Amino acid sequence: MGLAAAAKTAVVEYYAATGAETGMTNTLVGLADSSLITGNAVTGLTVNGTGSITVAFNSKVTDGATLILVPTFNATNGSVEWTCNTGTVESKYLPANCREAAAAASS
Repeated sequence: MGLAAAAKTAVVEYYAATGAETGMTNTLVGLADSSLITGNAVTGLTVNGTGSITVAFNSKVTDGATLILVPTFNATNGSVEWTCNTGTVESKYLPANCREAAAAASS
């Protein structure tokens, strides 16, 4: 999740500097190409147009599984809140706050 934390910071900084909530890409927010952002269990990390961050995993998690982090921009105070869209990754691999959100959504 360290890779995702850096991407979240990049999205927030881009939003703070431009006020733009759409049109984001890895390049625009100052990140390397998705295929270059890898880790022990991560095959890539992509910033999508609305600032959502998709983390793709390798076989150490589930090959091809994804976790999507979704920002909500508050133009009034400039804040950004993040929620988890569990994507296709199994809940046992989710960060604790994402597991809690998934459990609350399913109950």
